[in-house]
Amino acid sequence: MAHYIEPSSQKEKCRNYKAWASTFKGFKVAKGYQPKIFLESAWILPIWIPSLDMIKNDLTDWTSDDEREFRIFIKKLHPYARKAHRDNNWGTSAMLADMCSAVYFKDEILFTEQLKKFTYYLKILLNKDGSLNADYLSDPWHPRLLD
Repeated sequence: MAHYIEPSSQKEKCRNYKAWASTFKGFKVAKGYQPKIFLESAWILPIWIPSLDMIKNDLTDWTSDDEREFRIFIKKLHPYARKAHRDNNWGTSAMLADMCSAVYFKDEILFTEQLKKFTYYLKILLNKDGSLNADYLSDPWHPRLLD
């Protein structure tokens, strides 16, 4: 992932994090299914947070101000992801986004709540033989399945 990029690419990666953090205000759906922004947010949070965490100690131009702005960015994005909770694959995405945010913000209450949801989703998304049901497999390319 981001940890293995070339040093010259790390500067570009840092610029990307800074640009997103400094410009993101929210979402406006011009066309399409409005609730999809919730799912998209739930997908991206578990990518943004750990990928930055993996490289930020190697970034010479990542400052405490950049970190503060990134935290604000995540705080703006996280409420969208929380609205993705459903009893299906959306819920698993929202749960993972919540867990990542809870770890990032050191929110033990949110993390504990999401561990309970994790157990719940294991029960509803697994078949008796241990395989994943069709609802969960409807989008198997998602990064959360690569872990």
